[in-house]
Amino acid sequence: MPAQRARSSVPAEHRSAHPNIQGVPWWAAVLIATLGTALGFAFDAGSGNRELSAVFAALYLLGCVAAVLAVRQEAIFTAVVQPPLILFVAVPGAYFLFHLSEIDGIKDILINCGYPLIERFLLMFTTSVIVLLIGMARWYFGDSARPTPAAAARTSSARATAGPAALAGVLAAIKAKLSTLAMPRRAAPDGEDPRRHAIDRNTTSRPRPGSRRPTKRAAPSRSRHVRPPLDDGSAPPPPSRRR
Repeated sequence: MPAQRARSSVPAEHRSAHPNIQGVPWWAAVLIATLGTALGFAFDAGSGNRELSAVFAALYLLGCVAAVLAVRQEAIFTAVVQPPLILFVAVPGAYFLFHLSEIDGIKDILINCGYPLIERFLLMFTTSVIVLLIGMARWYFGDSARPTPAAAARTSSARATAGPAALAGVLAAIKAKLSTLAMPRRAAPDGEDPRRHAIDRNTTSRPRPGSRRPTKRAAPSRSRHVRPPLDDGSAPPPPSRRR
């Protein structure tokens, strides 16, 4: 369930009991529970028994449970505390309307309106406990799926920087494309193939197979004793003796 809530597109504070369904505001939760109670009262009033039957109790319970399931995560407290308040107003009001002609004084009001409320204390307690358990379960799973403040800050900062960065990248790509299209191309003369010029440049840059590359002349070796050149018809000088 926490994993499903993490993958939900609905914000955590606006979710209902189902992670993918958006919840209703607090006033709509009050309206749901009150409408269920009113339907039960209307059924018993139309039957002519002048008493609140099990239909009233069932519709009151279903209305309060539906309200706590449909309300937003941020308004669960309203749905949890409303069952006793609704019953505290609905039961005396219903019996006041049923026995309006028989009420005469404070004593009759307390008997005809207060005693039926005491009789339905078990209904009020049971409904309040069920709604409280559902609300606590929603609080628990809602807090576990809610990101921490640091993670939320990182996410918001990443979203804030990702938008301008992506826009700048798109503008740079468009600018590079436009500059490439606007660059002038060298047109070849009429009747000439541009590939021929490329082949000629390659052939001129390479040496021919039969040609020789100019080589550097080796520098004359310098000996220690340099002999003077001999004149024509003259005898060589006698060799020097070493001591």
